[in-house]
Amino acid sequence: MQRAAVVALVTWLVASGVASSAELGLELNAGTNTSWAQVSGPSAFDTDSGTGFLGGVALVVRLNDRWSVEPGLLYGELKFSSSSFDPAARIRSRAFLLPVPVTLHWNSTGAVSPHVAAGPQLAFIGRTRQSFGGFETDVSDDVRDLDVELLLGAGLAIRAGRGRLTLELRHAIGLRNVDETENEIKVRSLQLLVGYQF
Repeated sequence: MQRAAVVALVTWLVASGVASSAELGLELNAGTNTSWAQVSGPSAFDTDSGTGFLGGVALVVRLNDRWSVEPGLLYGELKFSSSSFDPAARIRSRAFLLPVPVTLHWNSTGAVSPHVAAGPQLAFIGRTRQSFGGFETDVSDDVRDLDVELLLGAGLAIRAGRGRLTLELRHAIGLRNVDETENEIKVRSLQLLVGYQF
């Protein structure tokens, strides 16, 4: 899985490097990150989704009227809970995300332009806290610092002034087991982003 992380990072760097020979844009966005976990193993448990903030910036590298590559940097809150415990357990963490979606546009010169996107995403996971009732513990040592994810998305760009207002729904599928203990935990997220593209 380390190889996949290297490939994703190299892809991000290459996409940024393509900027010298393509039309450039910048997109600022903010929204929500709804995350949950798929847990398997000897101590498996069910999880319920939680929602946190998501926001950041992307470099829009327009290759032609149909295709663009949009490497970004996002800050996101990761939250989920489990009612398999009594009292319920709540997990909170934060992550810096490096998505590299390749985007296919339709009607890119029109007033409204739909698109679909797919690509890799790296998630650098920060401090992770777990709470039971009123007690909170730091479980960062039980969680790997890096997740490698597959990103799928669809959205709209609407002409607004000199730029475009964007709306996008993304699904991030964690490919790596982020648990350092006996279970296997893979993170999933639904990301809703509203932005403005210059």
